[in-house]
Amino acid sequence: MWAADFATVRTVETGSWITRPRQGHGYGTEARAAVLELAFAHLGAVEAHTSYVDGNTASQRVSRKLGYVGNGRRANAEDGTRVIEHRMLLDAVTWANHRMPGITVDGASECLELFGLRADEPHS
Repeated sequence: MWAADFATVRTVETGSWITRPRQGHGYGTEARAAVLELAFAHLGAVEAHTSYVDGNTASQRVSRKLGYVGNGRRANAEDGTRVIEHRMLLDAVTWANHRMPGITVDGASECLELFGLRADEPHS
């Protein structure tokens, strides 16, 4: 998860990468759900963005399972090849409706400053 000017914009970018032998076991979904729990429940994010490239159906499925919806596309060059990147968006209301049970976050208060937040301000 990363963000620019988070304290003002309240938007994060998410992404993950799971090695092929570990795909299909739910690790990617659980990892992304944990990041979203931190972003929305502990930091007060209002939206999260992610993307996947054409052909990466596993990434698309994980994102859709967690509530992300399509939000445009763009072409990029990777190693001299044209690659289509599909952008996705998840807002706080939709996240709350797709929130994975059993996900907890410990120690969030220790990272507030990294996001330009203060412990004495409300975050969610």
